[in-house]
Amino acid sequence: MSDDDSAAISHTGSEDPEISGDEDQHAGGSSSRGPADENQTSRLESAAFQLHLPHSELSDNEAEHFPDVSTGSAATRRAFVYIRNRILAAWLDAPLKQLTLAEAQKQLELTSDADKELCHRILVFLERHGFVNFGVFERLERPLTWLGNDGDKQPFRVLVIGAGIAGLAAARQLEYFGCQVTVLEARSRVGGRICTFRKGPYIGDLGAMVITGLGGNPLTVCSKQIDIELFKLKTKCPLFDDTGVLIDSERDAVIEREFNRLLEAAAYLTHERRIEETAGRPDCEKMSLGQAVDLLVQMQEQRCREQQLVHLQKMLDLQDSLASILKDMETAKTEIARRHAAWLAQDAAAGGDSSSSGADAAAAASASSDSSNAFLQLFDRRSKQRDLSQALLEFQRLKAKGEELQDSLDALDAEPPSGVYLGPSDSHILNWHKANLEFANAAPLDKLSLRHWDQDDENEFSGPHLTVRNGYSCLPLALAEGLNDLRLDTSVQRIEWDAEGATVTFKRTGEDPATQRADAVICTLPLGVLKHQHEDLFSPPLPEWKIDSINRLGYGVLNKVLLAFDKYFWDPQLNLFGYVPNSVDGRGEFFLFWSVYKAPVLLALVSGESAELIEKASDEAIVERALSVLGKIFGSAPTPKHSVVTRWRSDPYSRGSYSYVAVGASGDDYDALSRPVAATPDAADADAGAAVARLPARLLFAGEHTNRQYPATVHGALLSGFREAGRLCDLFGNSFGSGEDGSAVGAGSAAPAAAGTGSAE
Repeated sequence: MSDDDSAAISHTGSEDPEISGDEDQHAGGSSSRGPADENQTSRLESAAFQLHLPHSELSDNEAEHFPDVSTGSAATRRAFVYIRNRILAAWLDAPLKQLTLAEAQKQLELTSDADKELCHRILVFLERHGFVNFGVFERLERPLTWLGNDGDKQPFRVLVIGAGIAGLAAARQLEYFGCQVTVLEARSRVGGRICTFRKGPYIGDLGAMVITGLGGNPLTVCSKQIDIELFKLKTKCPLFDDTGVLIDSERDAVIEREFNRLLEAAAYLTHERRIEETAGRPDCEKMSLGQAVDLLVQMQEQRCREQQLVHLQKMLDLQDSLASILKDMETAKTEIARRHAAWLAQDAAAGGDSSSSGADAAAAASASSDSSNAFLQLFDRRSKQRDLSQALLEFQRLKAKGEELQDSLDALDAEPPSGVYLGPSDSHILNWHKANLEFANAAPLDKLSLRHWDQDDENEFSGPHLTVRNGYSCLPLALAEGLNDLRLDTSVQRIEWDAEGATVTFKRTGEDPATQRADAVICTLPLGVLKHQHEDLFSPPLPEWKIDSINRLGYGVLNKVLLAFDKYFWDPQLNLFGYVPNSVDGRGEFFLFWSVYKAPVLLALVSGESAELIEKASDEAIVERALSVLGKIFGSAPTPKHSVVTRWRSDPYSRGSYSYVAVGASGDDYDALSRPVAATPDAADADAGAAVARLPARLLFAGEHTNRQYPATVHGALLSGFREAGRLCDLFGNSFGSGEDGSAVGAGSAAPAAAGTGSAE
């Protein structure tokens, strides 16, 4: 199965490793009702949330299956939602045994025949489509949907290709519904891309490893049904540089925020301003996330250079102004000296005391009582004195201006802008965060669609990320237990499908090829295998609309190196630590180490281009390189007791790790891959929906690559298996109708209870 590590590690905080037990609870709304009503409402809202259904209205799928309800009165819709939520809550309260119709009606205390019939129809829908009675539980009676032996009727025969989570989920559901199911698995084990190493005390997941929250996750129910030890991941993740020196956590936090700003800027320019206009590119759909981030970095670097040029120009302008001021000050000093000399000369010629203007005035008044010459001399002396004072004031003004300019120069000189956006060490940290995102997507950033790479983000579950301490393979092993016909070491060579069913040619290891006929086939082969083999595998060929999506959607790779040691030489309290190499090309090589098991086991992750390149090296060389990195960080690293190197791209039964939205692809391609194929003469050229409408499909598809809402996850694969089991039941099982007599179902006695839920009309 796909690696559930598909949400990049945010490593700036720490978590308590204990699980609260309330991860599957959802804070529902409340009103002015009393405590009992509020608790009941919260319980029902939580149940709907946990099983990914809207708590106060019909889902699109429900509206399609219950047109009489969706177009009926508000009271009818309230009754539907109330009954549905009560059924969901009853299942979540006791997921270890089948929820029967009698038990559901008993808990609801329904009295009217209409409400009992509505309850019956709702339970049929919920059971068919994997909302209740799924996983590992005690079966008490025949389910409401039955495709098994019934008098002269033979059981519906289904071949499931692949025993990964999607295939096991579909097979288990269909066997519950009475189908005759055969599961063909090429490997010698179940689980697909869930693969757990087990040897003595050592455990390590080589494929899927992380559960990305329990709130709304169907794996929450599975975790209550089987022996699975969940461990809350502590997200604190110290980083070490290429020399083994611990990187300052505050500096790392700054760079992480800057990287997130770059991603936000790319999203804004893509969806709001159209980055192709900013970048001068003709088609944004053909631009990758990596190209956009690199472009934004270049723009930031250009901005830094421009800011530096502006800074330098400001300094030059200030220096020019200061030089001009100093020159003016020299001119002012010369003018002061000249005016001072002229004033002294005039004073000496008058024979007066230049130090007393009052004496000058008295003398002038006495000497010039009858002479205009005395007044002229006095005027001349005062004029020259005024000129001298003005020259002194001008000098002072220039001096003050010069000091102001010098202060401005000193301030600019003290804080010059950086000429580069990120220095070498900061660039290395930024590359680490790029590698972390490449790990989340199993692909280099240059291959991710700029516009659609994160199209499923809004569907993320709530709660902390968890790992499975006793190994994720406990899930597929539990789902496989009890299956009637599970054939390992059996590879499928040909699927010939037609209007009546399909014939599958397969070969068990050491045996001759054989064929088997079925009424329908559910193909859960990974996208990588479909890319590699669809031309030879299907007859007739798949329709072009499906082939196009197979080719467009990306299928990436993440590899791991498991190292099991005799004892810890790292801090066992750390679940994560990172290595920041100086190489840009090798940024994904052992960039992250995981320590989440009880024994001293490290899982070294290899992402991006490095994940592809590492498959060409020998195990010995890869392990030696990983130990070299650990030696840089811890001074030395002992020889591991056990080691395992994954090569998921080279694995012929997976051809990679999990899907991603490649350049040119979109979420629509997930939808196309999920659609069944009907064998009509023009199906290859027809729209999928139109083809299915003409004739029931006999070839169906499941797997993480068929789940638009939850791609690249274990829960996405699980839900896709439930989806296809439900689809087969809808196509070939008994019809829902609108009541057994064909009449529309009314609200009946459930309406008053529904009114108490506070649901909007």
